[in-house]
Amino acid sequence: MLIKWIVCKVIPEHRTSFSKAQEAWQELSDVDGFIAQFGGWDLKNSGDACILGLWKDKESYDQFMNHVHDNVFETNSQENTYESISVGLFDTVLDMPGLHSNLVTSLCDGKYLRVADCKVKPDHVDHFVAVQREIWIPEMAKAKGMIGGNFNRSPCEDRFIVTTLWTEQKLHDEYSKNIVPSLREKANVSNDLIHMTGRFVLLEPTWEVN
Repeated sequence: MLIKWIVCKVIPEHRTSFSKAQEAWQELSDVDGFIAQFGGWDLKNSGDACILGLWKDKESYDQFMNHVHDNVFETNSQENTYESISVGLFDTVLDMPGLHSNLVTSLCDGKYLRVADCKVKPDHVDHFVAVQREIWIPEMAKAKGMIGGNFNRSPCEDRFIVTTLWTEQKLHDEYSKNIVPSLREKANVSNDLIHMTGRFVLLEPTWEVN
């Protein structure tokens, strides 16, 4: 599965306009190879809109970009509502089970999206992937409120995103406070990272496309 990770820094007075324009992406539902798109506002950076797009494969995504994307984008005038945009493409490496088996099967129950965007030292990639598989994923599966997710890798750089869906912010906060510190120590991931950006996103139901 191909993951498209988008972050837009939205002009404050255009927040409502951006949200309305985001609803126009419902046209994606008829595109071959499209699975889902969803997102919302980062609770720690209220001007940042965060969106995940899920595609069957790169070929389907390329067909969409070449034949559909520009028409929708120009029609909804969304580019006038934000100051900057960053886009990353990632391949799913590992499923992360919780209440459901992975990110796609979790969409029906997700209220919050957690994304850890990690830039990893080139000579530490193997260790970083190994501890995700052996430590983080099994332990996160036990976390109350974690519905499911995916571990994803960029095909062109040593960058990874961990995407998980949660039922409640309170349960995620408890996990972060009570469990994460010991997992970090056990996995020793701080030595793997160049930097990590965390996002916790309140999902906007009107942005979801299936």
